[in-house]
Amino acid sequence: MVVTNGGSVISTNGFIGFFASASNNTAIVSGSNSVWNILSSLVIGSNAANDALVITNGGQVFDAGANIGTDAGNNFNVSVLVTGTNSLWSNGGFVSVSADNPSTAVTIANGGRFSGGGIVQIGRSAARMAMWCW
Repeated sequence: MVVTNGGSVISTNGFIGFFASASNNTAIVSGSNSVWNILSSLVIGSNAANDALVITNGGQVFDAGANIGTDAGNNFNVSVLVTGTNSLWSNGGFVSVSADNPSTAVTIANGGRFSGGGIVQIGRSAARMAMWCW
């Protein structure tokens, strides 16, 4: 899915790579006034590999809670990248990053922003997970 040029998407939930057969998916939100508003949960790489969310060039994603690479299974190489001035990932609740996934990364860079409204859990039993901010 690509949301760009001021486009907007409103969804109850957001799933990127939910089933094992749903690998290699990327959602991109790019450009000023481009918005994905998720009324409930964002789930990336639940049981699928190589899934990503990219928020860039002023794009914005809003959700009420997020699970990023959190279910044990074939969910390797799951990532979120927030990069560029005014790019925003805003979360209103609990965020779990890599609770059971050995290779999950969240990168906030180059003026991108993350806003968490609750607890942010990074790792639990997995290895090689990371949240980078610069």
